[in-house]
Amino acid sequence: MIEKETHEFEDYISEIKTKLFSMSWKRDWFVVGLFKHLASQPFMFANKNKYYELTRKGFQAIQDGDIDILRKIVLELQDIKSGGSDIMADIDITNIVRG
Repeated sequence: MIEKETHEFEDYISEIKTKLFSMSWKRDWFVVGLFKHLASQPFMFANKNKYYELTRKGFQAIQDGDIDILRKIVLELQDIKSGGSDIMADIDITNIVRG
């Protein structure tokens, strides 16, 4: 049982998210989906020139089937995104409710 007065629950959720993200990051469909999600939000990027350059390269990587390059582009997009670079913050992969 997880005690309500500790951070044990939040730590457990964080561990689950980290493991799920790590497994998902190895899947091509996940990387493509994450890229497309980022590419669909130009308003989240202050540096529009860099954003458009990276999205152009990202779509080219998808067309070429080069997922390793696409992974690097996703990380670069996440780094220049307004509001931080926590790639897992945008992804709610767990659905556990605290009791």
